[in-house]
Amino acid sequence: MNRKLVEDLHQYFEKKDNKNASEVSFLNQLTEELPYFQITARSREDLTHRGFDVDDVDDEDMRELAQKMESDYCEQLFWQSMEIIASEGLEIPKFICPKCGKGASTFDSQSEMYDCHSCDHSWKFTEPTGRYVLVKYPEDSKFFSDCEVGYDSYNSEDNGAMYVPEHFYTAHTGTEPDANKLFIPVTWPESQEYLELQYEKKSIFELCESIEYGKAFDDFSSQAIWVPLSVINKQ
Repeated sequence: MNRKLVEDLHQYFEKKDNKNASEVSFLNQLTEELPYFQITARSREDLTHRGFDVDDVDDEDMRELAQKMESDYCEQLFWQSMEIIASEGLEIPKFICPKCGKGASTFDSQSEMYDCHSCDHSWKFTEPTGRYVLVKYPEDSKFFSDCEVGYDSYNSEDNGAMYVPEHFYTAHTGTEPDANKLFIPVTWPESQEYLELQYEKKSIFELCESIEYGKAFDDFSSQAIWVPLSVINKQ
């Protein structure tokens, strides 16, 4: 079914008051269709365009033709086309293998396991914690930098220091980070109390890092600040 038609019908029946049983059932069917995006549809005009006589082609013939073409496409070109167009055409990012840094090859939704065919590594999906690990030394942060995972630290004396998502750090190193290395990016207006520490408790403020540059500034906006988890727990 045409995607725009599905969305319009769904919106219409969702807003409709006093729906009868048939309308509720139809709305449920439309809701189930929303996660899916149709690639194309076939018509008799397509056959005519290629020189076929469609006078005796009925709807059942068209359904069978569409089903066989769908099967043929899925078996031969579907995954290859999707990989190329999604990555090169639309630049949709992949989940990164925490072992080799390449993009994930497959994901099994039942086991919640990713597979990397580049290094034969498998890992389980883990929800981000919202916490970041400050990785100070260039030799330790290089892998994360090459993977473009995390944010640069500009306060550290060691050039190359980064804030790395805790779940990715743990998956890569196989160890839990030290508690004193954990930070949280606090955005405005919650960040106000930590920004004011520069006037009230300078020694504690120096443990934090104002977000003023780079990708972190783009993602968290102005007046955001990296705050050690230990400081947040004490506030």
